[in-house]
Amino acid sequence: ESSSLIAVGTKSDQLRLLDIRQEANAHTLNGHSEEVTCLAWSNLSEHVLVSGDVVGTVFVWDVRKPVPIASL
Repeated sequence: ESSSLIAVGTKSDQLRLLDIRQEANAHTLNGHSEEVTCLAWSNLSEHVLVSGDVVGTVFVWDVRKPVPIASL
């Protein structure tokens, strides 16, 4: 079964996860201090998301957890 989550970067420092099945904001991931400009889902796990911001900060998220699991 594939995930029903869509990741959306914003012009603020927020990263939002939208649930397309429920047509609602699933939750917000906080950690970036600048505009989130790029996102990529892992090919290995439907729960792992990588995000980057305008100043080059990169976070690796397990979207089941409230904080990043790694940063670059």
